[in-house]
Amino acid sequence: MYRVFVSVFILVFSLPAIAQQGPFSIDGHIISSDGDALPNTNILFARSRVFVSDDHGDFAITGLARGQYELQFFYIGYDTLTVNVAIDKKDVHLDIKMQENHLSLNEVIVFGDHYRTGRVEQSQTVVTVGEDFIKSQNTGTLMNSLQKLPGISAINTGVGIAKPVIRGMSFNRVLVMDKGIKQEGQQWGADHGLEIDQFDLEKIEIVKGPASLQYGSDAIGGALRILPPVTDVGNQLEGDLFTTYKSNNALVGISAGVRAVRNGNNVRARMSYQDFGDYGVPANSFTYNGFVLPIYNQRLKNTAGNEKDFSLSMGMQRTRMSSSISVSNFNQRSGLFPGATGIPREYQLEDDGDSRNIDLPTQKVNHLKVISNTTWLFGSNWLEADFGYQYNKRQELGNPHAHGYQPTPEGDLALGLDLQTLSANVRYNINLNEKISGIAGLQAQYQQNERSGYEFLLADFTTATAGVFLYQEYTPSHQFSMNAGVRYDYGMRDIDEYSEPDYTTTDQQDSILRNPPIFRTFNDVSAALGFSYYPSIHFNAKFNLGTSFRMPTAAELSSNGVHHGTFRHEKGDPSLQSERGLQTDLNLTWQKKNLYFLITPFFAYFDKYIYLAPQSYFSDLPAGGQVYQYTQNDAVFTGLEAEYDWDFWNFFGFHTAAEYVWNLNLDTNLPLPFTPPFSWLAELEYTCIVNQGLIARYNISAEYQFFAAQNRVDRNEHATPGYNLVGLTTSTDIRLGKKNLRLSLSAINLLNTKYMNHLSRYRILNLPEQGRNIIVSLNVPL
Repeated sequence: MYRVFVSVFILVFSLPAIAQQGPFSIDGHIISSDGDALPNTNILFARSRVFVSDDHGDFAITGLARGQYELQFFYIGYDTLTVNVAIDKKDVHLDIKMQENHLSLNEVIVFGDHYRTGRVEQSQTVVTVGEDFIKSQNTGTLMNSLQKLPGISAINTGVGIAKPVIRGMSFNRVLVMDKGIKQEGQQWGADHGLEIDQFDLEKIEIVKGPASLQYGSDAIGGALRILPPVTDVGNQLEGDLFTTYKSNNALVGISAGVRAVRNGNNVRARMSYQDFGDYGVPANSFTYNGFVLPIYNQRLKNTAGNEKDFSLSMGMQRTRMSSSISVSNFNQRSGLFPGATGIPREYQLEDDGDSRNIDLPTQKVNHLKVISNTTWLFGSNWLEADFGYQYNKRQELGNPHAHGYQPTPEGDLALGLDLQTLSANVRYNINLNEKISGIAGLQAQYQQNERSGYEFLLADFTTATAGVFLYQEYTPSHQFSMNAGVRYDYGMRDIDEYSEPDYTTTDQQDSILRNPPIFRTFNDVSAALGFSYYPSIHFNAKFNLGTSFRMPTAAELSSNGVHHGTFRHEKGDPSLQSERGLQTDLNLTWQKKNLYFLITPFFAYFDKYIYLAPQSYFSDLPAGGQVYQYTQNDAVFTGLEAEYDWDFWNFFGFHTAAEYVWNLNLDTNLPLPFTPPFSWLAELEYTCIVNQGLIARYNISAEYQFFAAQNRVDRNEHATPGYNLVGLTTSTDIRLGKKNLRLSLSAINLLNTKYMNHLSRYRILNLPEQGRNIIVSLNVPL
């Protein structure tokens, strides 16, 4: 079926290319404003393939048909340059001069334009960060590394587990795309992280605001796109070794990667390993349900763990086609604080003398992915096809206990969830002329989930979704662009019945129904309209208005059990409907020489918004905790993001950013739970580029973060007091041949402040976040 599908597409879309004359070529020479050649400049060709200039700044792209082509030139420290080229009857030569950009923010690499919010022709706000930024913000997880960006937060569980929050939305409202395939790993649960190796990333795009038009149901709040690695041309063999140590939980981590490129063919491999002990908090006790319980040695017992990751990819790049296939495996084992299963008791918290052992309760996660990415070029148009298979195996282990209506079970597997996912995304990118372009796309996904273990939370289920969309971009002038799109989706949820025998009766045929059989179908239409106005290189205004949707998940429809990792009994509702949204935002950016300013207000209205609401009663199941019910109400979201950069005296830079989210349940007139508080970041940075000797560069920065108290909480949700955090970071680049070795030292929570993160699950237990953490890392190019 796959071969037939590909053959049909190639046949249909090859006909116009064959009829054109050619082949033609585009070559050129890239220099700085001072006339120096810029070697190894990244060139994004037709928004789909990347070429790299040679050591002399020269490049050549051959085998092209007549048509309109867009080239974008990227070089660190220089403004991104976009050039449109029309090929008619002869080859084209370009002389490219790039302008230096003195603005920087801790290695944030903006892969779109100098406004740092995506291409000026694109109305949606898109921020892209690179590998250097992710490694320099080495805070434990990918999401914790991205929290410096305005509008981005994370829901944390101790160490090693965090999930994205964009403008106050998370879980199944923020979609994560890994190399074109939606990441699927029980993301509905607060105790489930991204399950992605943070050291195996080159570039990440963060789409703020509604992105369901191009990505589907789960992108109602935004999307994180992990881009495929760049497929270079030429011949090279290189690698890197990254090591890190963190004082708070004695984490030791190492990641090694290698890349070989020859004649457009490439192989990449990476292995990463992290091992960490129980993490420390600046407290000797905590209070749960009125009981004061001890924290021995200021460490949370049984929060140690380890992570083992592996990835391998192979690819090829030709003039008219590029293709790659990648295999990755994420494996994590981590202990759960004893209070995570049932009610915390003092005897469970006693120090066992070993801060690195992993005892019960614990969780194991293994996520296997196989992804194929292929791009075919047809004249100035191109076809992209992404296919993926994922197998997510999750196990929660604990000490068996009597259920009241059943005998004590055997074994220690409390909950097992095995999720398999097949995905396919196909997009045809059309450039009709220099003013009109568009994308026609098809997406499909099939899932099967099987449960095991003596606990029940979620039954076996099967889901299937399919969607088609059309997205059009129109640029009538050099100062104004508009885009519009429409999408249709269909979804199916088939959830099995689940019953348990009741041994409290004389008739052992009696049973307790945990959830009935559920079969639901959904279909939705969404549309979007956007404008971008850029009268000069200094100013850009973007406006978006669109409808969005989200289908209920199997967990929201049918869960009914104790979710020990979140300290609560979660209950679904089989009658839930699709939630609908009307969303808008305005993005204003201004830049001139050494100044940059951004402000983005946003607003959204949701009909039948689905969320997990805390109830006023407790579960009747053993150690069940508070009951949380999936509920549906009308709601509004609004807020603001602001960012300001100022580079002064050549070596100093000041960066500040603030964000605020306000929401309201229109039926209860109360806020929604897990809403991030107002926050403000200020950072002063000193960077010196050294042209001689062993030291190539050194940097030092001081950071201050303010988080306001969050008193706007839902009924039966705890408020969180405000707090302040201080951090320091320094790094040095040491010349090692033609490359630089980087040594970094960071102090997180330098003052050892005791605080509770409103988005952390542990705040339910009144447990503070990590104390002071000194992080040392070394990145060695090989």
